[in-house]
Amino acid sequence: MSKINWGIIGCGNIARKFASDLALIESANLYAVASRNIEKAARFADQHHSNNAYGSYDELFNDG
Repeated sequence: MSKINWGIIGCGNIARKFASDLALIESANLYAVASRNIEKAARFADQHHSNNAYGSYDELFNDG
């Protein structure tokens, strides 16, 4: 089964809940998270096992 890559914009409460729920889905992969603050994005990515963290929303939009 191939995985579907997901990107999350922002690192707030809804994003944390969504990332936690994605972890329960076998076919889902949290590919990237973006925030206006790279340190915040990196912490979120580490906590939720994201492949990438971006310090701007445009970086996420332009990935791929």
